[in-house]
Amino acid sequence: MRSIFVLTLACAALLAGCSKPPADVARAEQTSGDLHVEFSTNPAPPHSGLDTIILTVTDAASGAPVGDANITGSAAMVSPKMPGSSASGRSQGNGRYEIPLTLPVATKYEIKVHIERPQKPAVDVAFPIEAWS
Repeated sequence: MRSIFVLTLACAALLAGCSKPPADVARAEQTSGDLHVEFSTNPAPPHSGLDTIILTVTDAASGAPVGDANITGSAAMVSPKMPGSSASGRSQGNGRYEIPLTLPVATKYEIKVHIERPQKPAVDVAFPIEAWS
């Protein structure tokens, strides 16, 4: 009987460990068109509820910050595939933009970002994330 209890506790501890968010979430970055985009979230890792997507947008060739962009972001659930919330980014200066997005439940999402600038072609980038409860 004692061995069943110990086995049950061990399984519960193992399963509890599977539901914890990763201790260290790396920042992601991507180059598309003439832009380089660095991506992170606040909080990190993201949680179900209101999160802030943080982007740093720079010119891919020179590294100069891009401050004249109109940025929109959207969060779509990966499985089941469902569209999610979308919002406009707010410039924080020096090429940094923040987008408040609501992630309704703890699951995997694809964050799609659309960047428009005067006299330049639009750029789209996407980043996978997982929201925790």
